[in-house]
Amino acid sequence: MKITQMRYDSGKNRFVVDTEGPRFFLRYETINQYDLKKDMDIAPYADLFTEETERLMATDYVFKMLTSRAASSHEVRIRLQRRKTPASIIEEVLSYFIEQDLLDDSAYLRASVKDQIEIKGYGPWRIVANLRTKGYEKEEVLSVYGTLSTAEEETRRAETYAKTQWPLLRGKTLQHRKKKLSDRLLRQGFSYDVISDILGNLDE
Repeated sequence: MKITQMRYDSGKNRFVVDTEGPRFFLRYETINQYDLKKDMDIAPYADLFTEETERLMATDYVFKMLTSRAASSHEVRIRLQRRKTPASIIEEVLSYFIEQDLLDDSAYLRASVKDQIEIKGYGPWRIVANLRTKGYEKEEVLSVYGTLSTAEEETRRAETYAKTQWPLLRGKTLQHRKKKLSDRLLRQGFSYDVISDILGNLDE
């Protein structure tokens, strides 16, 4: 497996090494350590270079992912698994980003809960459901939620949402309209007690 071409990719700070077989992405240190040059047979190092290529590709992918939006380590792991990245490299890459403070699950959780309370107006159970897909357990989500929203604030958010929805709902009876509103409040994640209080104060 001889090298057919080598070039430096300044945008990604790595060398692109084409061979008679696969293409490798390698660090400058690797190029220097093995004194790589055109026409050199690198078959003995193929496994090593494949691993480094996988690592650099995974790191670059995660950088792009985190540049476009914040994410939890669980999300990053799932995305890398879908790309068939080897498990050992996934853990290496995650450790690197955590050590560099580019991945912070606690900060991400708090920011996500705050956003869903203040911007989207959700109740606790919608937030729990949303963040379970990001790898967080119910207890840790509710713990953070409790530091950002009181029961009174939750009730006010539910009341505000109900006031916007109630005039839009149609039904043959008052109970039918209340059922529709209850379903919408449940989808927003509000508790049964909060919903019950709101419905009890509604009339035509």
